[in-house]
Amino acid sequence: MKIEFLKDPTQKEPRLLVAAAERDEKTDALMEQLERMYSDTVKGYVEDRVQILKQADILRVYAEGQRVFCQTLEGVFLLRARLYEMEEQLDPQVFVRISKCEIVNTAHILRLDVTLSGTVGVHLEGGVKTYTSRRYMQKLKAVFGL
Repeated sequence: MKIEFLKDPTQKEPRLLVAAAERDEKTDALMEQLERMYSDTVKGYVEDRVQILKQADILRVYAEGQRVFCQTLEGVFLLRARLYEMEEQLDPQVFVRISKCEIVNTAHILRLDVTLSGTVGVHLEGGVKTYTSRRYMQKLKAVFGL
């Protein structure tokens, strides 16, 4: 694979082009992965309908059982991606992993509470409360400059 950069002052935003002799499974997979990485929306599922969710509206993404869910103020949606894939897709400037099973949107954090056991309670908008594990506490502290 060859990667090039072309400076074009007429472009308002970056544009990615996949050039190949023919379209095949490899090029389709590459385009799908790039689209996922640079999309500001996420597809959530409730029963038999698909809901397009803006990343800015997401409170948290979490794994429960063998499934991954996304919670917004409107409700909880099933995602068809693994948690590590969501971590790659979500904006790292806004989202931070707080435990092995959860990623939160820092823009929706209302307050942090330190417990006696050393964990930190994370209070999100909509009355959602979760906890960060000790392993990920440094990441959360770094985000807020603590």
